[in-house]
Amino acid sequence: MSMNSPSRWPFLSRIAESLGLNNRANQSMQDKDITRVNSVLLPVLVVGLLAILCRGWLVGATCSILLWALASLSAGGFTGFLFGIPKSNSITTKPNSLQASTAPIGGQDSGNTHNDSRPNTNLEEISDWITKIIVGLTLVNLSNIQKEVQSISSNAAASFSANPTDGDASFATALLVSFSILGFFAGYLYTRLFLQGAFARSDADLKKDWLNIVNQETRKGLNEPSDDSGRSALPTVDQIQSAERVRQAAPAGSPDIVLSPIKALGAEYESLRQTMPPGRERTRAMTEIVKRMSPLALTAAPFLQQLSRSESAGDRLAAIIVLKFKFDFAYLDWLVARLKTETAFMAFHAAGALLAGARLLGPDQKNLLKDAVREAQIELRNMGLNDEAVQSLLTQILNT
Repeated sequence: MSMNSPSRWPFLSRIAESLGLNNRANQSMQDKDITRVNSVLLPVLVVGLLAILCRGWLVGATCSILLWALASLSAGGFTGFLFGIPKSNSITTKPNSLQASTAPIGGQDSGNTHNDSRPNTNLEEISDWITKIIVGLTLVNLSNIQKEVQSISSNAAASFSANPTDGDASFATALLVSFSILGFFAGYLYTRLFLQGAFARSDADLKKDWLNIVNQETRKGLNEPSDDSGRSALPTVDQIQSAERVRQAAPAGSPDIVLSPIKALGAEYESLRQTMPPGRERTRAMTEIVKRMSPLALTAAPFLQQLSRSESAGDRLAAIIVLKFKFDFAYLDWLVARLKTETAFMAFHAAGALLAGARLLGPDQKNLLKDAVREAQIELRNMGLNDEAVQSLLTQILNT
């Protein structure tokens, strides 16, 4: 039977696969890079281990020498790992309109372009901090490095023999330096070639799982009955529960990933207003967008300030929807201003957010809200803005 038979020589097949010796033609570029690294580092490591075994057998201190080699390799590898931790770049969001008003979020290309590195983490910041310290201390104490290496080598040589010779010290120095450098390059290269892709795949899986949940909850929300009356101004219990499930599943530390779906829906809202003529069909299409925004409301709540201050009408609509699900009294004046400056559609949902707040606030804050709404209602009439749906919601607020 052939030596390459997996049934007879499975361990050799696994070793060959790990070294990249099998199926070179089918390897990806990353696998080929790892193969090249293995072809350089592993022979050096084997030569070093053979030298250790020979020297250890001669002086009767194989275990001690192996431990020093392991310590040097580990120290170098950890340093290389810190230097090699991949840095993530921010995701660039291009808010294009989605294919259709009922298309699931993430089901079509929403125009988000990003590289495959993972979001920033504390480990990256720590590694950046430590590597700068290491480089700084090395430059400052460059003249003392030789003394420190000699001191450590003397300690290593003392473990080889009770009376270490110059040969023992020389061997210890070569062992520490060579295995530290080998460990550094191994740690750095394997981190860059393997862990960077592993981090990216992990983040891609998290994003995919989250978008699947968003799509699932969005499909549920699209079946919710709605119209332009006060009943659709407030989120239903099912919508609140859906938004909570999406919030719990959202990837932490990834603001661009979390914001991109709701910003894409905001861009679609703006596109609809520009391309569709006013009328019942456009209102129904914009209402569908609001229903698709609803599962994302609690997830986008930490970015309310950013959305509310945006020059994009779609972002401001998203902020209004967020306030319907999680009312913040600090945005009372901002919501009241939406009644006067935004379109009737957005004013309707701003009034809905105020109604949601009126049902949650205590007596003192509710009275302040009613005073603001009462003044706004008068101003709207003086401005000739007498949208029946908006006025109906404002009246409900005053009657709560």
